[in-house]
Amino acid sequence: MNRYSLPQIGLAVPLRVEGEITILRVVDGVPVVFLIDEHHETPACIDQNILNALIIIPRAGIDLVGVEGFEGGFRYDDFQGDYTQDYIDGDLDPAKQIGTHPEFANAIKEDGRKVVGVDCRGLDSEIVSQIATGEYAGEVKDHPNQKRRSEHMIKTLFRERARLMCPGAMILNAGRHHIDDLKVWIDDNTIDGRTGTSAAYILVRAAAYPNP
Repeated sequence: MNRYSLPQIGLAVPLRVEGEITILRVVDGVPVVFLIDEHHETPACIDQNILNALIIIPRAGIDLVGVEGFEGGFRYDDFQGDYTQDYIDGDLDPAKQIGTHPEFANAIKEDGRKVVGVDCRGLDSEIVSQIATGEYAGEVKDHPNQKRRSEHMIKTLFRERARLMCPGAMILNAGRHHIDDLKVWIDDNTIDGRTGTSAAYILVRAAAYPNP
C-alpha cells in the first residue's frame, strides 16, 4: 500500500491505498469529491477500489457514494432526444441497474454506507440503439453521449447530496473515460459551471488498473 498525507483537504491522518492518489484541485471551504475510476472487466481493479473506498470513507468523512451503472437524476427520453422534468432518486434498486458490474456498489452498500445511482438510462439506451441501427459506427467509448453521461453523473452526485442533506465529502465511482472527462473539465475550470457547485477533487487510481 502507498501512503498519502492530504492536509490540503483537512485530513489529519494519512491514507494508505492500493494505488495512487492525485490531487486534482483544492479549494478551501467546499465539498471534497474522491474520483475512483473503474475498469469494469478487471476484477482485481474492482476489488482494490472497494478496499480503497472502505479505507477512505471513515478517514475522509465520506457520507455519500455515487456509482455508475445505477440510474439516478433527471430522466432522459431517448425517443425525444432530450431531458424531461422527471427526477429519479438515486436510491439503489435492482430495477434501476444499468451496468453489468454492480460489485462496487453492492459492497459499499453492504458495509452500511449511503450509495446512490448517478447514471442515465436514457443516454445509455440511445448509445445502444444508435449502434444497433448503424446510425453510429464508432467506438462505444467515443460516442458523444458518453461525455453527456459523465456530466450527468457529476451533476446528479451533487443533486443527491442536496436531496439527502449529506454535508460531508463524497466518492464518485465510474469508468476511467468518464473520470477523464471530469479531469479535463477540472483542468479547464469549466467543472463548476457544469455542476453549479464548487468542489475539491482527488483522483484515486487502483494499482490493478490496466495501463492505458
